[in-house]
Amino acid sequence: MWPGAPGKSVFPQDWSPSKIMNDVSDIATDPYIPCTVQSNGRIVKDGTRDGIDIRVVLEPPS
Repeated sequence: MWPGAPGKSVFPQDWSPSKIMNDVSDIATDPYIPCTVQSNGRIVKDGTRDGIDIRVVLEPPS
């Protein structure tokens, strides 16, 4: 949310918390968005919503 954490990009100021959560969840669960598995096991998916690039980093299932 606004203004964001130090060193991180921020979502547009007019995006509500529910919009952010919906868009992040949509990217995380979209089977058509390819994923990359990092060496630490985290899964990374990149998507775009309303012209904004969003990177979602998922913890591996335990």
